[in-house]
Amino acid sequence: MSGTVKRTPMMEQYHQIKAGYPDSILFFRLGDFYEMFEEDAIVVSALLNLTLTKRHDIPMCGIPYHAAKSYIKRLLDAGKKIAICEQTQLPEGGRGLAKREVVQVITPATVVEDDFLQAGTASFILSAKILKDQIATSYADLSGAQFFLRTIERDRRYLFLASLIEEIHPSEILVNEDEYFADSLFKEIIDQSGAMVTKLPSWHYDVKGGFERLTKQIEATTLKGFGLEEDDPLLGSAGALVRYLEETAKTSLTHIDGYTLVDEEQYLRIDEASR
Repeated sequence: MSGTVKRTPMMEQYHQIKAGYPDSILFFRLGDFYEMFEEDAIVVSALLNLTLTKRHDIPMCGIPYHAAKSYIKRLLDAGKKIAICEQTQLPEGGRGLAKREVVQVITPATVVEDDFLQAGTASFILSAKILKDQIATSYADLSGAQFFLRTIERDRRYLFLASLIEEIHPSEILVNEDEYFADSLFKEIIDQSGAMVTKLPSWHYDVKGGFERLTKQIEATTLKGFGLEEDDPLLGSAGALVRYLEETAKTSLTHIDGYTLVDEEQYLRIDEASR
C-alpha cells in the first residue's frame, strides 16, 4: 500500500490556486480566518510569531480576517508578497466546496491603502530591460499616480542605473529573467538594491504588447503626446510594468492616466553638475 496521503478536496483546491502564485504567501479564506498551509505556514508562523499546528501532518497557521491588515503590514515589511484568496461563491445547498480565487496580490510596491504606506513617502516599483547599448526603465508610484519612462544610454548605463535606483529607492524591481541571470553586472546592481526582485518571462517585455497596454490604459490610439512612438524600445519595459500592476491589482488602474518621459540629456546635465 502506498504511504501517500490522499488530499482532501479543499487541499486539492488550495494546491491548484497556490500553483499560480508560487512566490507569494497565500492567504486562503476559511470562514472568518485566513489560513496558511505547508511551507507558507512555516514561514509566516516564524515571522509573525504565530502558533504552528498540524492537521493530517500538514503544517498550518491562521489569522482572523478582521485583523488581517496588521499582519499583512508586517509581512510586507519583511519583504513578502501576499496573495489574497477569497470565497467568491458559496456551494449550492450549503454542501461542498466554496469557489475561491485570488482577488489581489499585495507587494511592498503595489499597495495603495494608507494603512500600509508611510506618510509622505513615495513607494516606487521599477521595471528594467537591457537593450544593446541602453537600459530601458519605467517606474511608478501608485500612491501618487506617477508613471515615468526613461532610457539610460551610453557607456555608463550601469552606473546610471545604480544612481536611479539610489534616487527613487524602489520597493520592488521587475526584470527580464533571462537578462537577470545572463548579465552578472546587471544582476549585481539589482541584488544590491535591497528591493524585492520579481523575475518575469521575456515575452512580458514585448514592445508591441507594451504599446497596446499603454494605449489601452489611457484609452488612446497613440502615445505621441507623451513623446513616444509606437516602436519605442521603452514600451517593452513599461508594458511589463503595466501588465504586472494589472495582474496584482486584479482591476483596472484608473489612477494612471498619463506618462512622463524623462529627458535623459537634461538629467545627465543635472547629474554632472551635482557632482
